[in-house]
Amino acid sequence: MSITQLIEYIIDLYTFYLDELNALPRNDFILGEMTAYVETLEIIQQSLGRKHKKLDYVIEQKYKI
Repeated sequence: MSITQLIEYIIDLYTFYLDELNALPRNDFILGEMTAYVETLEIIQQSLGRKHKKLDYVIEQKYKI
């Protein structure tokens, strides 16, 4: 697996997780888990030096952490 494929996989996986968690009632555990996924996606977004085609939005606004 190349680094590009790995990044795509992580983006897809964490976005799926966040969509699932976003539909659940909020508690401290859910918010902590969401924060970790959001921060990881933001690091990926920032490290690419541009918005990634799958991350072309403000992540924290979409998932409201």
